[in-house]
Amino acid sequence: MASTIPQARQLVNHRHILVNGSIVDIPSYRCKPRDIITAKDEKKSRTLI
Repeated sequence: MASTIPQARQLVNHRHILVNGSIVDIPSYRCKPRDIITAKDEKKSRTLI
């Protein structure tokens, strides 16, 4: 999804990432085993990723 850590942080800050279907906007969010991480299904989000 992201090539670098700063790029990943930006995707999260700009609300392009979902964890278990909920928007995550905290880059330090701790995922648990079996969490499902996806990108928003919007044209802008798909273009960035």
